[in-house]
Amino acid sequence: MDKAEHLKMQAQIWKGEARAQAATVRECYQACTGATGEPGDWNGAAPVRAVVSERDWFRNALEHIAGSCEGRAAEIARAALMGRTQS
Repeated sequence: MDKAEHLKMQAQIWKGEARAQAATVRECYQACTGATGEPGDWNGAAPVRAVVSERDWFRNALEHIAGSCEGRAAEIARAALMGRTQS
């Protein structure tokens, strides 16, 4: 394989990797925006940061409920913090 063929093959590999990365970003944006999608990836990590911030807010609220309430509300909050649901 000569140098030109090698470079062409390397460029094709990088192109495939870029497509895979773009598909991953698109899938993350879809998950973070409720599958409404994003017009492009120029917003950087903003949609992901928003979801993480919201998750942290809810986690703090659950920790507050679990620590300051008693009875069923505290049980439900603790279960939610542990990733379980109770009915």
